[in-house]
Amino acid sequence: MASLTHKHSHTHTHAFDGTQIKDEAFVEDINNILNAGEVPNMFPNDEKSAVIEMVRPIAAKQGLKLETPLELWAFFTKRCREMLHVSLCFSPIGGAFRDRLRQYEPQSLP
Repeated sequence: MASLTHKHSHTHTHAFDGTQIKDEAFVEDINNILNAGEVPNMFPNDEKSAVIEMVRPIAAKQGLKLETPLELWAFFTKRCREMLHVSLCFSPIGGAFRDRLRQYEPQSLP
């Protein structure tokens, strides 16, 4: 996360496969990342405030006049969407793949 807040950041790609899923809640989190670009309530308020303060100077250097925490958080999540790529891979063999397909329908990001 810290590297996403630096001005000279590079894109990151994470690949997950079905064998890495130990708890179905993990699939829900990845689904949220893929569909919305973030996991709701992932950060406690104190950590969220720290992230907001880390991105404030980056936004200012880009010429953005973002003042409110909501604007700065939106800037951070947009930057995460641009720089973080997630690939979710499942084996088509077995019922788990079919069940997960029915649960998590693809959506496009705005």
